[in-house]
Amino acid sequence: ARADDAESRLRSRFDEIEDRVSEYTSMAHRLQLVPATGKRAEGFNFETWLDRGATTSGSMISLDFKGIVKPTLQRIQEQYSAKTRSLVKEELALTEKMDAVQEHITKRAEENALKGKEVNDLENQYRMIKHELEQEVASAMARVEGLASEVATIRGACDAGLVESEDRLAQVAADQAALEAALDVELANLNRDLTLALDQILNHKIAIETKIRSTEECAMRCLEEVEMN
Repeated sequence: ARADDAESRLRSRFDEIEDRVSEYTSMAHRLQLVPATGKRAEGFNFETWLDRGATTSGSMISLDFKGIVKPTLQRIQEQYSAKTRSLVKEELALTEKMDAVQEHITKRAEENALKGKEVNDLENQYRMIKHELEQEVASAMARVEGLASEVATIRGACDAGLVESEDRLAQVAADQAALEAALDVELANLNRDLTLALDQILNHKIAIETKIRSTEECAMRCLEEVEMN
């Protein structure tokens, strides 16, 4: 009975160990530690099995878990921990960069929104100024057309006045010519009368001088006669 109990306990112990080995193998597959070409095996053969017919406890398991598997797994764990820390640092750096980029994008978006508002304001101002200029141009064109009409009216009046003025000028020129002709006739008559008057005065002067000489001669003769008597 004792032998049967010991054998039963031994089988139970082997079953537990075999379950642990099965769990290990399943976990090793999940972690890609087996086969030796697995992603995380790094060429090491982590496969193991339970040899129920082994004569010693050391030969029941094909791997030395304490001397080989555990240090190897610890080294792999340290490598992946270091890699994880590096990845965490990189992730933090990328997160900071992403935050900076996001902040920059947000700032640019705010600036773009502000610029968009400024553009809209400028467009509104442009439309208002364009409308005012169009109204001013239309008003100026109306004034130009009014001035053109006034100029045409004035020009027509000036043309009519010019014709009338030319007629008046011709009449004045004719009157002036007639007056000049009359003055020439009157001046000719005046010159003739003056010439006749001068001739008469000159003849009268000569006659007086002749009479004076005659009187002087007569007086001299009388005086001589008196002195002789």
